[in-house]
Amino acid sequence: MIKKVLSFAVIGVSTVTLAIGLSPNTASAALGDQPEVFHSSYNPGKSTVTISTSNTEKKPVKASGYLSKYFKGYAHKAKNGKWQFHLDGYGDAEGLYNNVRNDQTVRVYLSEGKEQGAFDVKVKTIVKKNKVKKKKAIKISKAINGKNVKIKNNKRKSDVITIKKVSKNDKITIYNAKGKRLVQKTAKGNTIKIYVRQLGKKAGAVNVSTQKKGYKESGKIKVKYGRE
Repeated sequence: MIKKVLSFAVIGVSTVTLAIGLSPNTASAALGDQPEVFHSSYNPGKSTVTISTSNTEKKPVKASGYLSKYFKGYAHKAKNGKWQFHLDGYGDAEGLYNNVRNDQTVRVYLSEGKEQGAFDVKVKTIVKKNKVKKKKAIKISKAINGKNVKIKNNKRKSDVITIKKVSKNDKITIYNAKGKRLVQKTAKGNTIKIYVRQLGKKAGAVNVSTQKKGYKESGKIKVKYGRE
């Protein structure tokens, strides 16, 4: 049994002194947790925190050292579009809120746990810029020169379209006057012959395009042909 002496004054009465018997457990509870280390205001504990804009309230970053058990940092974008950073307490330190900025040193206090007293937290904030994906330049195949296209409109057999000055692996597409694709063929050399089943007895025109490997299809050129 531990005896604790309490003194108090009552108006009109001399000072009264009482001796109260307390068990060791009761005395400890009354005094609170006894820290192993106490940091005074003149010699505070040290901690750091680096808060990035990728640290949301759901994905916060913890302060370094002993304060990692008690303080977390996170960021959010305000309505005006500016980033705001916070160093908030959690657990025994819940309810302690600090708005912070880059290179600021924040003084916080703990009255629970093995280390108590004053702590200085050095804050660093990082605003990450969103990476803008560069759009790849669209490469478009060069259109065929109409002078290099010859069309033979045959009777009772397939018509022949001959195109010169093409490159190997070029895809050549033939469309009718209304834009419907008639045939597509890949060149195996510098000249290509394409057979079309009867363009018609009367004179008319087709549209021709080319597409090189890794490029988009070229614009269509109009090539006229005579009657059978």
